Amino acid sequence: MKNFIILALVSILLLISCSDNTAPRRYSELSYYLCGILEAGYFVDTDHALLFGKTRDISMMDSEIAIENAEINLYEISDDQIIQSVNLVWDESADGYIDQDGQLLIIAGSKYRIEVSYNNTQISGETTVPLEIAVFGDSLVNEIPAWNDYPEDDQWSELKLDEANTNHPIQIGTQNNEEFNLLTEFYCLEEYWEAEYTYPPEDNDFPQDAQEYMGDVHQYPRRNMGYYMYQPENLIVDFNSYQSSLLFYGKTEVSVYSIDSNYLKYLYKSDGYTQGGIIGGIGIFGSKSGEKLYTRVIK
Repeated sequence: MKNFIILALVSILLLISCSDNTAPRRYSELSYYLCGILEAGYFVDTDHALLFGKTRDISMMDSEIAIENAEINLYEISDDQIIQSVNLVWDESADGYIDQDGQLLIIAGSKYRIEVSYNNTQISGETTVPLEIAVFGDSLVNEIPAWNDYPEDDQWSELKLDEANTNHPIQIGTQNNEEFNLLTEFYCLEEYWEAEYTYPPEDNDFPQDAQEYMGDVHQYPRRNMGYYMYQPENLIVDFNSYQSSLLFYGKTEVSVYSIDSNYLKYLYKSDGYTQGGIIGGIGIFGSKSGEKLYTRVIK
């Protein structure tokens, strides 16, 4: 996810740079970016680092865009009162800011505020972490599920492609029947020379190189992301229309998350980098709750 956000930021900077050559800037607060996705059950660690930097100079590389000496604080809030707080510190290995001592665990259903102070500039954002969801996969409808936790013994469960939707729905348990935002990411774990297309483009059974495999800034087609709004029924959602999202045979990871409105707007709005809940800059301060499951897709 960190690499995805960095790549997305580069594309944003390109768009901003191009627009500067043709017309005045549409937005006045494009000097700084702030990007972070809080995940329920985790700290703001190296895998969930918060990114902060400048957007002005498109000639700068990722490591040079980042700002390492900002004052960044994360607050847990209830009834407009601060419950807990932590000062996030720069971590070179993460290229971002983290909760170094693991002081503030992200809790589903809780509200968080981020505040950044740098060079007389104040940037902030708020998010409420979605309620926990239970990702059952197909375990409620199959004695031998195709979707499971990561197999430490390398004994992978198998999923026949043409049975994905009908026999192996990805079922999600919710805490209520209110509509929620669902984000899914299907990610092939094979190397590009072993990743056989399920729906070959132009009769090419395998990607010709890593660039074709990793694709655009969203890492498509290796990573195939979709976002939806679902209404649970009896606290269950049957996600049974995902077969076409499986673009490769082989070992596959699926991430299933309930996401907040900031994250959803960031993903689907054409100018999502201005709709991600950031005040005083661009980017995203959102949150998610969910799990990952694994399978081997076979013919």
